Amino acid sequence: MQKTTEKQLDEELSDTLIAISVIAKRIARKLHTKNSKGGKTDVKDERTVGSA
Repeated sequence: MQKTTEKQLDEELSDTLIAISVIAKRIARKLHTKNSKGGKTDVKDERTVGSA
């Protein structure tokens, strides 16, 4: 019975990782589309240096 449980957990983990990668790909595609259209991003392109 323990092997069945381990197999089920492995399948669930695999399904979860696949779902995460699909969502990450969608987010990356949206960011790429937004950036290629000249959209504004939340990331700053400049560094700020504090005074010493």
